Amino acid sequence: MVLVTRSPALHDGDIQFAQNVIPPDNHPLAELTNSIVFSSKGYRDLPSQLSGGDLDGDIFNVIWDTDAYPVRTFAPADYPRVSPVDIGRPVERDDMAQFFLDFMKTDHLGVIATRHMIMADQEAEGTSHPVCRKLAQLHSTAVDFSKTGIPVQMSEIPKGKPFRPDLYPFHKYYRSEKILGKLYRGVDERQIWQEDIQSKVQPNEDEFWNEFLWSTLERCDKIGNLSWELWLDEARHIRLRYEEAVFSARNNYSEHPIDPLSELEVFIGSVMNKGVQTRRQRDQSNKLADEFDRISTWIVGQMRAGSSSESPITSVSDQLKPLEFCLACIHVGGESNKDPARRRREVYGEIKSFRVVAACALLFELDLIEKGRKRKF
Repeated sequence: MVLVTRSPALHDGDIQFAQNVIPPDNHPLAELTNSIVFSSKGYRDLPSQLSGGDLDGDIFNVIWDTDAYPVRTFAPADYPRVSPVDIGRPVERDDMAQFFLDFMKTDHLGVIATRHMIMADQEAEGTSHPVCRKLAQLHSTAVDFSKTGIPVQMSEIPKGKPFRPDLYPFHKYYRSEKILGKLYRGVDERQIWQEDIQSKVQPNEDEFWNEFLWSTLERCDKIGNLSWELWLDEARHIRLRYEEAVFSARNNYSEHPIDPLSELEVFIGSVMNKGVQTRRQRDQSNKLADEFDRISTWIVGQMRAGSSSESPITSVSDQLKPLEFCLACIHVGGESNKDPARRRREVYGEIKSFRVVAACALLFELDLIEKGRKRKF
C-alpha cells in the first residue's frame, strides 16, 4: 500500500491509500518511467478523488514511507459536477475579453487557500472543520473557472478571525501549536544566514559513484565489450573545455567581479540570494539557465562523439563508441586535477558537476540502445 495525493490538497480526503503494482519486465507498461498508471476499474477513478485531478498534466505524489501514513483516512470530496456556461452561440472576440476581465475580478484562489490554512490552524478539527470543508469546495470551483466560467464571489468566502498564526508575523498573530507552526519556529534564520551550517552526515561520494559505475557497467556488458580506457585523453580535453565554460559563466553572471557564482548556481541555473530574488537576479537566473543548457548540450555532443539520437545505429562500433566516451568522462571526472598551470582552479576549486553531466549522457545512451534493441527483437 502507498499514499497518493495531488497538490493542492485542501480537503482531508485528498490523500488516499492505493495498492501499487509494478508491471513485469515484458509488460508494455514497463516502458514507462516517472509515471503512474491509474486503474480504470471501480465505481470512481482515483484521480478524481485527489482534489479533482483530471490527468491534464497533473503531478501526483506517492509516499512509500509507512511512518508518514495517517492514523485514519477520510472519504474523498464529492462535489457536484458543474456544467460550463453556455452562451448559446459561437465565441467572439468580445466574449474572450469579457472572460478575461471576469477572471481578473474574481480570481480569489490565493485568498481562499490562505484563509483555509489559517482556519485549519485555529480550529481543533483542522481541515475537517465545516468552514475548511467549505473553503476546499470554493477552491475547487475557483480552480475550474477557466473550464466552467463560473466564478467564486467574495461574499461566499467565510470570514476569519482578526488574528493569524505566527507563520504570518506581519499581522496580529498568535503562537501556532499545529505542525506548520512548529516547523516554522524550527527554522533558525539567523543561524542559516550568519553561520556556515554543515550537515552532520557527510555524503559518501566515492561509494555513490562506485555503485553507479557497477550498475551501469553491468548494463553495458550486456551490449558489448567496451574499451573506454582508449578515450581517457580525449575525455580529459572535454573536461577541460567544460571547466573553462563553467568558470566563465561563474564570472560573467555574477553581480560582483571579485565574487564569482558558485558551481551549484551555474549548474541549477539560479542566482541564490538571502531572501527574495531581485528582478535583476531573476533575469540573470534565466540567462544563466540558458547558458548552462548551451554548455551542457555542447559538452554532451562531444561525449557522444558525433552520434545522433535520431540517426539509426548501423554497427556495433556505432553503439559502443558513445558509451565508451561517456564512461571515460565519468572516470576522468573523478580524477583530482592538480595541474599547477591552472591558476583559476586555485580560486574556484575543483569542478564536480562534469561527472554528473557525463553520467546523464551515459544513461541517455544506455536507454537509447536498450529501447532500440527491444524494438528490434
